Amino acid sequence: MEMTGEYRTVEPPERLVSTESWGDGWPETLNTLTLREEGGHTTITQRTEYPSIDARDAAMRTGMADGMSSSFDRLAGYLVSQVPPGPDLTVAMKLELVPIPVADLDRARAFYQDLAGFAVDVDVRPAPGVRIVQLTPPGSACSILLARGLPDVEMPVGSQRGLHLVVADIQQARAVLVERGVEMGEVVDVGRGVKYAGFADPDGNTWTLQEMAWRSADF
Repeated sequence: MEMTGEYRTVEPPERLVSTESWGDGWPETLNTLTLREEGGHTTITQRTEYPSIDARDAAMRTGMADGMSSSFDRLAGYLVSQVPPGPDLTVAMKLELVPIPVADLDRARAFYQDLAGFAVDVDVRPAPGVRIVQLTPPGSACSILLARGLPDVEMPVGSQRGLHLVVADIQQARAVLVERGVEMGEVVDVGRGVKYAGFADPDGNTWTLQEMAWRSADF
């Protein structure tokens, strides 16, 4: 493959004008490339002029538009890779506790422990009028909090909605909860490997079992 041409105008850093020919009867084109910087981003515009409409249409039929687009994508990827990394401003955070507003702590504890199968981690009364119950779903790194006497976590009873519990096999998980006495909704397949099934605690806080096919390896 032969390629020839010459630069006719070079105006750094904004404009390049060049000719281009690929030999074997390929028509010579006039290419104008401009670069416009605005707000820290550079927009590249390339204009290719053919000597005739027929020559232009013949070039388009070769798939060159896709090739040029792919080349610019590779250029963008390369330029991004050359930007020096800035300071790492990320802060590691682990979600630890989700308050669940309930009216009766004993009833709620019994539901989550005996029916939902959560493990009781803490049930303490650190001060008069204060009780803290912490339970963890099996396999979870995050726990739930049932509390009395803690103003900072008070919410209307039953107002916690749509908490998700990811499971490997939703049919099996649903069957286990039903066997324990949890009133479960039907499994709904929403497509793309995602399935849902819902339930509620005695106070009306709602939960959703979620199966995602690509997460099976996590279990």
